[in-house]
Amino acid sequence: MVARGEVAVAGRKGNDRLWDLASRVDPVVPADEALQLRNVRRLRALGIARAHAQKVPVEPMDVGDAGEHDRKRTVDIFDFDYQLEMYKPAAKRRWGYYALPVLYGDRLVGKVDATADRKAGVLRVDAIHSDVAFTKPMAADVRREITDLARWLDLDLNLQSRA
Repeated sequence: MVARGEVAVAGRKGNDRLWDLASRVDPVVPADEALQLRNVRRLRALGIARAHAQKVPVEPMDVGDAGEHDRKRTVDIFDFDYQLEMYKPAAKRRWGYYALPVLYGDRLVGKVDATADRKAGVLRVDAIHSDVAFTKPMAADVRREITDLARWLDLDLNLQSRA
């Protein structure tokens, strides 16, 4: 009855929900307008969301026409272009097989392409891509984090790239 919009939560008494007819809880809005309003509210609440996602009967995970695809929103919101490229042919990769974002303070500033080669006992860093010019302190912090990662993984560090 909830999914069909016949009943809705009208309030709470302790941890218990108080139910009532949906028409008495919320104003009656045409279905298409209600769907758009829900999507706009969901997008505002989620910040970054997929325009289309797997259908879930009770509460869909997408925001329909109110949202944009998450990769484009990442560029729009954070000015950060990112995509995992493991399924691209090697010649078409910009950042590497499994390059991951570098968060510095509250900004996404680059990507690190690293591989934990357990057989060889090394963390191989093939590339460090800076999306903004790394200051000397930034570069030192990024290298320190990579060194800490290698130590945490109990691997030697093979740093083939410069930051």
